[in-house]
Amino acid sequence: MSNSVHFCLVTVHLLAGAAWFGALVYRTFFVDPRIWAFFTSDSPQPPHGGVVSYNKVSLDFAHGMRYVVMFALATLGLTGGILVGYQWPSSSGTWQGLMWAKTALFTIGCGIFAYISWRYWPKRVFASDDEIQRSRGIGFILSLLMISIALLGSILGIAMRFFSSEPMATL
Repeated sequence: MSNSVHFCLVTVHLLAGAAWFGALVYRTFFVDPRIWAFFTSDSPQPPHGGVVSYNKVSLDFAHGMRYVVMFALATLGLTGGILVGYQWPSSSGTWQGLMWAKTALFTIGCGIFAYISWRYWPKRVFASDDEIQRSRGIGFILSLLMISIALLGSILGIAMRFFSSEPMATL
């Protein structure tokens, strides 16, 4: 593989990972708290419709995002797989061990994403007023877990560069 192809694959891989990580952090710490604050308050009459309106806006806001995340994860997996296939034959045992750890994290992250998308999210959207706080707490924990997985995957990717035999590994 030429250096320019390798460079392009690494760049696309890094950008997809940064987009995934950035979207997770932005949604968890900025978007969701602001939407919640907008639709709820401590007063007897919430200013903008309360939990029902919050759920409707959250559903509308997230519409179609599942496919964007799936595309980012597919891009990460595809570019990562190509890069691994290229480097595996000449890699050290430490590098391979880190790669297996990163692959396990990626697989767990994809599984959690699937759970969130097809199990947790529908349940959360239709949560009653009594269930919404508990549901939001579970969602926050799931978000922190996903952020941790994405961050740890990035850290492992950086660590792998120290054990790489490829000349472009110092990018």
